[in-house]
Amino acid sequence: SGGDLKHARDLAQSAVDLMPRSKKPRVILARIYIGAGMQKSALSELREAAKLDPSDQIVKTLLRDLE
Repeated sequence: SGGDLKHARDLAQSAVDLMPRSKKPRVILARIYIGAGMQKSALSELREAAKLDPSDQIVKTLLRDLE
């Protein structure tokens, strides 16, 4: 539901805030944004994740699918 998605987003955003140099919370947040139809926000998080780990295939695939 929308409330669950918002709660998940808030938790993922908190994880990004706590661990800004960690790729995993950004990918999780991006997937939540994708699920909510927020492609622009998802792209932003995925681009940051790609900077942190340019070789990550999952990030590359998600970026390619959104761009």
